[in-house]
Amino acid sequence: MNPCTACTFDKQGCHESGFAAAKCPYWCAWVTGLAIFKAECKQRTRELRRKLPSEERRYRPMPIYRIQNRITGQWWEGEADSAQDACQNAGWMIGNCWVRERTPMVDDPTSPSGHRGGGWKTVYRLT
Repeated sequence: MNPCTACTFDKQGCHESGFAAAKCPYWCAWVTGLAIFKAECKQRTRELRRKLPSEERRYRPMPIYRIQNRITGQWWEGEADSAQDACQNAGWMIGNCWVRERTPMVDDPTSPSGHRGGGWKTVYRLT
């Protein structure tokens, strides 16, 4: 591919061999522009890959946790990314807690009610 059609060096076929690359301003500008374009594409790809987990998190509902402090008997309920984060949000250590996560209700035509789930499953319990 030849970027410069009006180049005097191209009449000799020097672009393909690389001899005129340093002398021709059109060729140098084209090669530099191509290198910048490739670098920008790589940077955009890296940024999109970094953003992907947060974008996925936006469409996935955040789990709801119900926590009981085994020492005080107090309950806390709220949203968090993990059971550990939920305990930290409540201000308790996970070793002192009984953690349950709300499960979503899913359609199930084989069950008598037509759905399953929608309850609380135990995530962490120290016995």
